[in-house]
Amino acid sequence: MSASKVPGKASAILQLTCPRCRQGKLFHTPTTSFRRPFDMKDHCEVCELDFMPEPGFYYGSMYVSYMFVGGFSLVFIAVFHWVFGWSMTASFAALIAIVAIFMVYIFRLSRSFWLGVHVKYRPETRNAK
Repeated sequence: MSASKVPGKASAILQLTCPRCRQGKLFHTPTTSFRRPFDMKDHCEVCELDFMPEPGFYYGSMYVSYMFVGGFSLVFIAVFHWVFGWSMTASFAALIAIVAIFMVYIFRLSRSFWLGVHVKYRPETRNAK
């Protein structure tokens, strides 16, 4: 990746990459894999950033996940119930199915967001190895 193609902060969060170098992956497996879906790497393989800075660091990501799902749920139910005329039961059933399908990505996204908020980008760490 060239210096002109450095992903932005939002892009790095959405792509689940290291917030410091924006190259290393945060998780062992792809989001679509059923093997170890919640296992995060201990450190970045590019810049050696410790992804587990202290015990309990990711407790805050639970609130981020709650915010993502809560906001999405409000908008989803409002649109499908009042705009498309679905019953409340059908709207909630569809919502539960969608959240269940994207549960692993939501978990990973909230951790990526939480780490991205606390770690600054340092371009000198890119291609450190």
